[in-house]
Amino acid sequence: MKYSRVFIESVGYELGPIVVTSTELENRIASVYKALHITPGQLEALTGIRERRWWKPNTPISHGAIAAAKKALLERNVSAADIGAVVYAGVCREHFEPATACQVAAAIGVQGNAAVYD
Repeated sequence: MKYSRVFIESVGYELGPIVVTSTELENRIASVYKALHITPGQLEALTGIRERRWWKPNTPISHGAIAAAKKALLERNVSAADIGAVVYAGVCREHFEPATACQVAAAIGVQGNAAVYD
């Protein structure tokens, strides 16, 4: 096996505090639904998504990623010094450079010799 020492020890996540339901979104665009003769409930029926989690405006993306990383470390009692790589796999980023993973790694205390990338 080529990568016999590589594994995912733990996964952490952090949800945004604002809950937005499909019904709420449909209510916001009710006039469009009416004009297009779309019955309410279609958004959830077509996507299977009942609710979304949003962050408060201007919340840095890295804050949620840092909180999730800290949870993952605590869950398995892993020290940041034991981390060999940090991969940020979000769909958004705060800056073009440096990578969001750099902010996460620095905030949780990952050593400078670790691989860090988005």
